Amino acid sequence: MFPTYFIAIVALPIIYFFFIRKERKEKQRIQTLFPEYVHSQSVRVWRAKLARAKYYINKDDIGVMIFAVKTEQDSPYGGKAWAVVRDDGKLMGYMPKKTMQSYEEWAGNDVCTGIGQVNYDEKTNHLWANLIVFAPETGDEALESEINNYISWATKTYGADYIPQRYKV
Repeated sequence: MFPTYFIAIVALPIIYFFFIRKERKEKQRIQTLFPEYVHSQSVRVWRAKLARAKYYINKDDIGVMIFAVKTEQDSPYGGKAWAVVRDDGKLMGYMPKKTMQSYEEWAGNDVCTGIGQVNYDEKTNHLWANLIVFAPETGDEALESEINNYISWATKTYGADYIPQRYKV
């Protein structure tokens, strides 16, 4: 029979690997979304990756996007969901389900505006989108300023071809 402390010695690394490490990696991942882009400190934002993106976006969507996050009471994936709808009306995907409760606490039931970008990795043939959602209390003037700053940053970082024609000034 094994001594009792042996069980603890085996269990602790397993607990760390599957639970604590995973939480730390998720926090680190969220902090690295657009690490170079700095928003105004007076505006509250929510950063996330777009969930279910592979079902809705394609290579034609690569580049900057302005979107709204709207609640769907009866989503195709069961129950309530937060849809990410681009300003031209195209459904781009959803807010991640694992952060839905904390997102709802942050945004309430309000429709929020956001900005982000769709990216493509040629090595893995993978499309994804990073999102910055502005808090519901963000005024029109601050929102316009943040969007213009983001487009300016994206133009400098990725080039003018990365910006869809409808956003160019």
